[in-house]
Amino acid sequence: MSGALHLVRRFFGSLVPFGEPRADREWVLEHLIEGEQEIWRGMSRADRRHAAAVARRVERALGHEATRPVIAAALLHDCGKAVS
Repeated sequence: MSGALHLVRRFFGSLVPFGEPRADREWVLEHLIEGEQEIWRGMSRADRRHAAAVARRVERALGHEATRPVIAAALLHDCGKAVS
């Protein structure tokens, strides 16, 4: 059931006409290298908001073990959608 709830939230979140908050955008860009930033910018607004939220949860859950590559992976986990 939680999978369905997740999809419903993602659907309605995709209808919001704005991207991630400025503070999240700045935080994201601090954790991505240049090529990753380009991929990030190619993602939809809804996917960027979602990915920033996921990466923040990863950072909270892992604490000091949340290295830059781990945060980058969380931020870019949906990037394949941008090309499909």
